[in-house]
Amino acid sequence: MIQIKGIFLFVLVLFLAACGSTETVEEAPLDESESSEVEVLTADERTVVVSDLFKESAESEGTSEEKDATDEGAASHQAEEEQQAKEHQKKEEEENETIANSKEAQKEVEGSSSLLSKGIKKFELELEFMNDEEWEFKYEQDKEKQKAEIEKENGEKQKIEGEEAISSMETLLSNLTFDETTSPQEVQKAIFATLNVDAATISKFELKIEFQNKEKIEVKQEVS
Repeated sequence: MIQIKGIFLFVLVLFLAACGSTETVEEAPLDESESSEVEVLTADERTVVVSDLFKESAESEGTSEEKDATDEGAASHQAEEEQQAKEHQKKEEEENETIANSKEAQKEVEGSSSLLSKGIKKFELELEFMNDEEWEFKYEQDKEKQKAEIEKENGEKQKIEGEEAISSMETLLSNLTFDETTSPQEVQKAIFATLNVDAATISKFELKIEFQNKEKIEVKQEVS
């Protein structure tokens, strides 16, 4: 459309220039009434007319360009909003997935009863290391009364009793979740992991557990 306007203006300029360059114009005499109705444009006036036409065309082109720029800006803004909406939705989905996984993990923890919650009557664990170090853990509960003792010996004997020993033993038993159906290997693995002990350094492992319901767990292993 802009090209057509340009061609039209170019032809109009040529036409007006040709009219202005004519040296002799034969005019029939007119009476006073006819001369008052005829308006002849001078060369300067024709230049003004052409100039106005070019100005209108330029303003029209400028308006069209501004409209195109506005449309492009609106499209870009819309695309940016859509991208932000997608990123926000993705973030919400990831957060929901994280929450769901956390709840599932919590359910698994709640579903696995610790030794302490099963009602321990007596717990005894003895570990001997390759370097002759020895650890002993003892815990007893009779109704509402608890008794505990922890001994570690490696040249020097360290012994913990009373409330400190009870608290340490209850923490240990709360972190152990095996039961009488667990294999001896898994029992050892769970205890070594909880105590942060390397199984390769152990020369003797002996465990005795008695529950309030009279069920028992016994595991004994010696490395010669």
